[in-house]
Amino acid sequence: MRGKKFIVSTMLLFILFVGSTTQVFAASKSFMDQIRNEYVNFEKKSSANYEKYHTKTVNDYEKYKNAEQASLDRFINQTKQDLNKLEQQLKEDIAKLEAQYAGSKEHASKLREYKSAVSATSLSSPMSKYAQSINPTALSSHMSKYRSAVNPTALSSPMNSYRMAVNQTGLSSPMNSYRIAVSETALSSPMSALRMESSSTALSSVMADYRRGKLTQKQARKQWDSIFAKEQKKLQNTITKAKQDIEATKEKTDNAILEQKSSKINGILQQRAESLQAISDLRATHFGQGITFDALIPDLGVINIMVDGEWIATKQPPAIKDGEVMVPVRLVFETIDPSTKVAKKGNTVTIKKSNDNIVFTLNKNNYTINNKASNFKVAPQLLNGQTMVPLQLVNEAFGPIAKYDSSKKTVFISK
Repeated sequence: MRGKKFIVSTMLLFILFVGSTTQVFAASKSFMDQIRNEYVNFEKKSSANYEKYHTKTVNDYEKYKNAEQASLDRFINQTKQDLNKLEQQLKEDIAKLEAQYAGSKEHASKLREYKSAVSATSLSSPMSKYAQSINPTALSSHMSKYRSAVNPTALSSPMNSYRMAVNQTGLSSPMNSYRIAVSETALSSPMSALRMESSSTALSSVMADYRRGKLTQKQARKQWDSIFAKEQKKLQNTITKAKQDIEATKEKTDNAILEQKSSKINGILQQRAESLQAISDLRATHFGQGITFDALIPDLGVINIMVDGEWIATKQPPAIKDGEVMVPVRLVFETIDPSTKVAKKGNTVTIKKSNDNIVFTLNKNNYTINNKASNFKVAPQLLNGQTMVPLQLVNEAFGPIAKYDSSKKTVFISK
């Protein structure tokens, strides 16, 4: 009988012991699941934010690259057509001269010299110099340098720098740094550290120490919160730096490409003018009268600004708003008169030029010139970060020096 009581008592104690340990284990598992869920939710959110940013940034790059490539292609095609047109015009002129001076020994050598000068394939001729300048594959030509600047695979090109910055697998690229930081499998990344510390099976992790009884729940919670805050801060610092670096690279790329476009497009226009002037001068010398040619206005797919025959590069080209031509105020005013100062405070813009003081407010039609009130037909506004004003303000500030030619999609300014 005593033996049976002993067995029953032992069984009851075992049941109570198992029941109590089961209750403790259930509470422990709930806590460990809570910590793990905090990590999992954070990892999902961080990964989603990265994917969203990566997709947008790459799309921005592709849009910018494609737009710049399209502008280049239009200009290349335009200059090819221009060269063909010039060659046709000069071919017809030569035919006319040959008919006029047929049988004249005196003019035979002059015709040969003129023919050589107008030939695009004649070594060092005026026309060949123009043809060389617009050749996109000619070494060190204006067009080839413009082409290289917007080529995303050309070594050390501005566009290549931008491409590499947004490349998530590019060595040392900002986007790659961001990707690694949110990767739970990347060695020493903030996310991998959080994954390990939240795991109850990882060696020496907070949750593993808690599971083994080395830490109380309160101690484990405190350590986890501290590690979570530390790694979150590291992650945020990496993200902030990556985004800043990408924006800085984008800005640097845009500035470098604009500089190249300005230099090379104007270089081509200058070479064209010099070549055609040399041809006209030679014709006048040999045959008593020069020859005139149509002007070349660059076609880049956007509205141009030409100041005294020079193409002006701008981050935000002119735009048509409610029938009015809007131009970037700082660029235009400071190009016309470098001593002009344009200052923006809040939505109010102040322009100081010589003895004049112009004040207007974004999205407001009223403005003043030397305290004399007037009104815009279309209010000044921001467009892609640039303050745009109606062309009328340029003419009111400087006199009637600016006009828009819709057929040439160009704002012409004569200082």
